[in-house]
Amino acid sequence: MEERVMKDRVMAEPLPRRLQELPRPCARLCLRVRRFIHSLLPEASLSGSVLVAFSGGADSTALAVILHCLGMSPQLAHLDHGLRAESRAEALHAASFAQRLNAPFLTERIVVADLARQENLGLEAAGRLARYRFLERARRETGADWIATGHQLDDLCEDQLMRLIRGTGWPGLGGMPALDGKRRLLRPLLATRRSEIETFLAALGLDRIEDPSNSDARFTRNRIRHELLPIIRRENPAHADAGLDLWRLARLDESYWNGIIEPALAAIRPELLPAEACERPRDALPALHLPRHAFAHLPAAARLRVYMALIRNGAELRGKGQARAETLFRLDECCMNGQGVKYFQLPGQLSLIVCAEGVYLPLEREIIP
Repeated sequence: MEERVMKDRVMAEPLPRRLQELPRPCARLCLRVRRFIHSLLPEASLSGSVLVAFSGGADSTALAVILHCLGMSPQLAHLDHGLRAESRAEALHAASFAQRLNAPFLTERIVVADLARQENLGLEAAGRLARYRFLERARRETGADWIATGHQLDDLCEDQLMRLIRGTGWPGLGGMPALDGKRRLLRPLLATRRSEIETFLAALGLDRIEDPSNSDARFTRNRIRHELLPIIRRENPAHADAGLDLWRLARLDESYWNGIIEPALAAIRPELLPAEACERPRDALPALHLPRHAFAHLPAAARLRVYMALIRNGAELRGKGQARAETLFRLDECCMNGQGVKYFQLPGQLSLIVCAEGVYLPLEREIIP
């Protein structure tokens, strides 16, 4: 269920619109953010508008003002998750802020708890799914070139720990990317500490929405933020700097390996499953085919990345799916040792089939016998 929320008409004091209107420390932070953005994208790529994922919290509030003062003409998009009684008032606060910034504003309401039941997801996952669906619709509707989110350096450190706990491999262990060209996502504050954002807001006298769910210990991210990270920072007060270094190393390695495996990825094609991979002749189904000749000559580190890319492609087409490291190791052993037809079931309702021709990922249903 979605509902448009009317824009708040209450007039308020306008916000700073140029770097020259900011206190010097705030202007310096804006310039650092601009340098970070330019390290990700050529300046020409930011000639159009940017859609800010605006919750009204500290990070998105600072992001909207920073982009505005940098002349990037942000538009604000706010999703009311319908989880708390205060959510409608928060949507009105977001609309009022957009008015003060003189920025276009778009908002919707969706009951995330209903979506969680429909998609069989937890509240965190359902909320994330709802947000990114809404943001992509809003981006298309407004014609914005990029969706900018307020993720910052402390979020990155939390994300790295979550990935470590889940068993994520390298270079994914480095954390979320600052730029995702496929999804048109940009995270301009990813090298900025939460404390710097708080100082920026205080200097400008800007308030923000405080979401009480950020302290709810039922959610994994909150337990990492409030319980695990403080312990790590007692051992290493410069942990955030180490996290940023890890992120930068991961991005370099990712760029290198992407170049190595690109020819193999280009060989992936949609095909029907061959007869030897079907339980019965009538089971010939559409699948993604990774031919053996495209990856067999590569070193093991590259082969595993090729398998992961195949699985990601299948997950995008099927809407879900992932792989564990143990599965990838067993898959590679079968591919390289030629053990006949082998079936692998992956979390998220995806299957893989290894046979003489290579690896197949069925696109319609599970076919594990």
